[in-house]
Amino acid sequence: MEYKQEILEILKKDEQWNKKQFIKHFKITEKQFNNILVSILDSEIRKLDFDQNINRYKYLYKVFKYFDLIQDESSKKMVLKKLEKLYSFCNNKIQRAKTGLDESNSNNVVYKIRDIIKVFLLKLNFEIDDILDTDKNELNYQFLYELIYNIKNYDYVYEIFRSFSNLMYITNPNGELLLNELINYYIEIVKNNANQYDIIYFEKIIKLFINSKKFEISKPYLKSLINNIQLSIDNLKRENIKKHEIKRISFFLKEIIKALNKKNTNTLEELKFKYGIIDEFSKEVLLEAENSFFINGVRYLDFKNKFTITIDSPKTQMFDDSFMFEHLKNDNYLFGLFVADVDGYLKDNSKLEIDALKRGESIYLPSSCISMFPYEFINKISLKANQHRFTIGYFFVFDKNMNLINFCVKRTLINVNYNLNYFDINKILKNAKNVELYNLLKDMLKASSLIKEKQIFNKQYQTVKQIKRDIIDNEQSNNSNDKKDIFSTFIILMNHYVADYFNHSYIPFPYHVNLSNYDDYIVKNLKDKFNNSDDLEYLFNQLNEVYIPSFYSIENLGHSGLNLNSYSNVGNPLRQYISLITERLVKRHIIDKIDEPLINIDDMNKICEHINNRQKINYEYKQEYIKTLRKKH
Repeated sequence: MEYKQEILEILKKDEQWNKKQFIKHFKITEKQFNNILVSILDSEIRKLDFDQNINRYKYLYKVFKYFDLIQDESSKKMVLKKLEKLYSFCNNKIQRAKTGLDESNSNNVVYKIRDIIKVFLLKLNFEIDDILDTDKNELNYQFLYELIYNIKNYDYVYEIFRSFSNLMYITNPNGELLLNELINYYIEIVKNNANQYDIIYFEKIIKLFINSKKFEISKPYLKSLINNIQLSIDNLKRENIKKHEIKRISFFLKEIIKALNKKNTNTLEELKFKYGIIDEFSKEVLLEAENSFFINGVRYLDFKNKFTITIDSPKTQMFDDSFMFEHLKNDNYLFGLFVADVDGYLKDNSKLEIDALKRGESIYLPSSCISMFPYEFINKISLKANQHRFTIGYFFVFDKNMNLINFCVKRTLINVNYNLNYFDINKILKNAKNVELYNLLKDMLKASSLIKEKQIFNKQYQTVKQIKRDIIDNEQSNNSNDKKDIFSTFIILMNHYVADYFNHSYIPFPYHVNLSNYDDYIVKNLKDKFNNSDDLEYLFNQLNEVYIPSFYSIENLGHSGLNLNSYSNVGNPLRQYISLITERLVKRHIIDKIDEPLINIDDMNKICEHINNRQKINYEYKQEYIKTLRKKH
């Protein structure tokens, strides 16, 4: 087919072409363009194997976006027919391989493509004129049931409701049946103490139904739903359930009653309970934090005389990492990035670490922080100025043009000279009173610029990520400038080279994966709106449309946002549990050269899944916290 290969190559690139650009460039009709896309999708999907690397096939996702814009009825029918065949093909392929595959593995590209086809089949097949047709309602029920319970992707369900508000009337028996089933299933999983993220997921799905404009619940039906939930709460007292469990179950069931009554507000304390946020430490954990000690008998290189600094936001109270930068006699440059050796202060199976794993990360709220470790523990390790601190040093040697010559990792002992924030940097670079600091920052700015000119990684992702952070922190400062990049450029390199080391080994490792992809227009538009908008909630919703959160995986799927083939999270062991695990792996395998894996692949996968779920829950908590805080004020 003419132009098929050329269009496929464009799809595989990071460039974002709209439909009109394709039609104008190749001088084809919209119908011809749709035919070419169908042919591409058909040939590419039929070549799929059960390769775990989803990122390799992300260009196929673009095709579905173009299908979503089809207006011509004949093209719509043609695409619908082909998608039905491709869905059957994927489904049959999965069934044939079922004995050797875990169907719950949603990271597999064949499953992902099948799920996306499923969503678009309904989109293309659905006609508003047929909404009252009984068969159509039965089809809608079956689709929504599959989507909600089996595909289990909130974004898919939300997209369906947003695109097709007429999908199902609540007055239709199928609509009532599905809502009844959802509420009963929710009651069941809450009582059985299911995974907390599952509980929150189904609560959100129920609220989608309840808040849909087309779901006008009659007073008798509303009363029957509330009575059903209230009866379940009352029955708890007659069952052999502990008091704290009755309190937990009652809380979540009352969340649905509040939603049915259109009262979706929670106090800040209730939000903590809902999302399992722990902001206090047990006596046992605090005792361990006070009595923690460093494991002796390991050699640390003495770098106390090296000039090192930290750069963080003005609010930061814990310092995970610091750096040095030197111009060597042979005209090369040495950059050292020092990360607090948190692992060195932890005993095996300590309550401190078990508690940190449960929390997963420190949670940064607009005016406070819920820390992963107690202050008593952080205070001993944080890289405060004029304090001897044990660290893991990541060293880069560059030539004068900032080409990397060597990278290595060592245990080090340092004494930080200055704890700086972004405002300090601006002042130092303007007045130059402290010559040593001025020269260090000036050289670092130059080095960072040279590295970015080589386009080793994509800066756009970092820009979008920072805008989101600033909105959450309610911090519309002038921090979003190149001064922040002094440090972040080298942190990105450290995260990349550590991941790259493990990528060439058989050792299970928690890769930091991201599937984001931005163009210059998206980034510029977001920056402009951020700098000129008072409506941060609107901007936050726009960011959610384009920003794909990172996640952790034992499969190296790369970091598309930064355009790097491997990535990790190394630099935050005081505030992110995954960094602590990574630090432990670095010490064992890179520094000590021990080949035997520290953590087996199943346990590493469980850690990744737990942290991914915990981060999702924490993210939901932060969003709802901010909304509640705004209503309160």
